[in-house]
Amino acid sequence: MSPTVLEEALRREGRWSYPEFVRWALYHPECGYYRQQRERVGTSRGTDFATNLSVRSLLAPLVKAALEDLLAPDSLADHGFLEIGAEPGEELFREGNPGFRECRVVGVGEVLPVLEGRWIVFANEVLDAQPFVRLVFRAGEWREVFVEAGGIEGPPLREVEDAVASGDGRRAVALLPAEAPEGYRFDLSVEAEDRLGEWLGGGWTGSFLTLDYGSEWEALSRYLPAGTARSYRNHREEADLLKEPGERDLTCNVCWDRLAAALVRHGFVVGGPIRQEAFFLQHSRAALQPLIEDTGPNAWERKSQLQQLLHPAHFGAAFQALWGIRRTPAAAATQPRGAR
Repeated sequence: MSPTVLEEALRREGRWSYPEFVRWALYHPECGYYRQQRERVGTSRGTDFATNLSVRSLLAPLVKAALEDLLAPDSLADHGFLEIGAEPGEELFREGNPGFRECRVVGVGEVLPVLEGRWIVFANEVLDAQPFVRLVFRAGEWREVFVEAGGIEGPPLREVEDAVASGDGRRAVALLPAEAPEGYRFDLSVEAEDRLGEWLGGGWTGSFLTLDYGSEWEALSRYLPAGTARSYRNHREEADLLKEPGERDLTCNVCWDRLAAALVRHGFVVGGPIRQEAFFLQHSRAALQPLIEDTGPNAWERKSQLQQLLHPAHFGAAFQALWGIRRTPAAAATQPRGAR
């Protein structure tokens, strides 16, 4: 994104809350990071970050096996599969439908279809890509961080602290402890909870599954004093979120217990969050066993890819799984609050 375009917008409007800035930087229809026609995900030169889908050939059968286990005795053939937020060409089941009633993909900026009947809704690293609010504890109170255009000298954009004013800021600060260490930073995507609520709405039944990185509320509010927001470009993490807006991915940890609570409110029985490694070991044994016993051509390559997905030094601990099952609308309405 051209800094001039962003600076002009900021000078017209004065300042933006962080959700407004992140929304512009990621999703502006012409200049936003996720709107640009470029390869973002992968391990090749020119990409910015790797995800589970970098080893899609193994991830797909593991996810399918896990869904079969979670939904048993119901058949996957009775469920449609909806993947949300997939990059073009990076769909989980890009090679075809592996046995669902149908497969659909909703890309960035596309309208979510109205779901009826039985569905599986899957999101891989989507909730962490929602706009987030930034707060800092200063002189005995929580302050909100805003973004303004810079002056003649210095960087083109700058952060400023002021009284909490945005809707997301007020929602977040109402939940935070009244006291915190001086300078404690807190990043939270309230909009991630809103997006999840939209996905779960309606009368459809089945399963929701997300693979993502996040933290519990206790950790976010008490034990991560620098916050969790960061940016990525060329596989390098950057703490300066205002650097090269539109050219970098912006993200922060999702709040797992807030997302789990949203699932419960919509009548889902919740599982997780647990490390991705544990999730697949527990629920994807039917797909794992043949891979472990494989001695055929290029078996070493497949096992190396499997290690990427499962080993704690790679994606195994970096990502966690959160899921929910809603069998029928009537049964969902009677599920105990807080079921996990």
